[in-house]
Amino acid sequence: MPGRYEYEPIKKGTGRTSPVIGIRFLFTKKKALPVTEAKEVKAHQQSQKKQINALRKALECAKKKNGFCAKQDNTKLVCEFCEKGYVLRDYKK
Repeated sequence: MPGRYEYEPIKKGTGRTSPVIGIRFLFTKKKALPVTEAKEVKAHQQSQKKQINALRKALECAKKKNGFCAKQDNTKLVCEFCEKGYVLRDYKK
């Protein structure tokens, strides 16, 4: 654990945009471990979703340009898939 404590927001409702009404501090490792693990899992899932969406957009872009891209006019992550060769390899199948 990087710090001496962990914290989690206490929200008024259950929605993503619910206002935070307080902060709960967790000082013991036994109570802080589930919160830390949940944060890591959520961050990993968000990263995977972002990469999957970028790959889909890169495939669409490659289909639109027939597999040849002279001008990179998409987001940085989408163009990185093309530069690394992932999209063209899948596009040719």
